[in-house]
Amino acid sequence: MNALRPLRAQVEARLTSEIDLSGLQRYVGADRELITQLLHDLAVTNRDDREFLLLEHASGNHHGLQALAHRIKGGALMVRALTLVEGCQQLERACGEGNDALIDAAVDQLQQTMTRLVRSLEQG
Repeated sequence: MNALRPLRAQVEARLTSEIDLSGLQRYVGADRELITQLLHDLAVTNRDDREFLLLEHASGNHHGLQALAHRIKGGALMVRALTLVEGCQQLERACGEGNDALIDAAVDQLQQTMTRLVRSLEQG
């Protein structure tokens, strides 16, 4: 059992580099089962949103991209996934400006961030 502690610490460090659960923990207390379920739900939603992001981008639906980025940002704020929040804000701005090059770059950055978050959540 003691041999697993360093591995668990590495996983928790990687996860906390992507998200900050302190605000969520204040609301749910020490209920680890609830936190685990919420993190699982976040991973599923994030994976689904990433797929939808790529579909909306491929269809050229800037309004849909902007709305999706705003919705993703709301979930990211719950777990203080600041890199994800920043990516959503970039995409919202790019869509607002209607600049295809900025939108392409923002979608690429956001989908990479979402992929890293899902990996962190699934490994944690």
